[in-house]
Amino acid sequence: MISQMQPSTSSLDIVPSTILKKDVDIIGPSVLSIVNSSLGTGCVPDCFKQATTTPLLKKNNLDPLLLHNYRPNSKVSFLSKIQNSEDLEKEISIQLLYFLEQNDTLDKFQSGFRKRPSVCQK
Repeated sequence: MISQMQPSTSSLDIVPSTILKKDVDIIGPSVLSIVNSSLGTGCVPDCFKQATTTPLLKKNNLDPLLLHNYRPNSKVSFLSKIQNSEDLEKEISIQLLYFLEQNDTLDKFQSGFRKRPSVCQK
């Protein structure tokens, strides 16, 4: 997942994202441990909750002296994006559905989020 992410470094990053991506084989197991621990406990590390926010002018032709012409731009650390990525949610969903199917936990008529079954099938 890290190797597929766009590199974007924030001032909160201790290590630039390009190095993380390049050395994912070395750093990856530690990142995986942090993510799994976070998922297991339901707690996100405080360092993943921090952002740096800077004001950006909404349009170049607006008066820069007026505060209402600005919008906030927040940057989080590269690793915190893993916790909030759609890819992570998709992977969790796949693993959870696999577990439920393997343990025959789902009702045979449960089809709201499953790919194969349909209520129209015989």
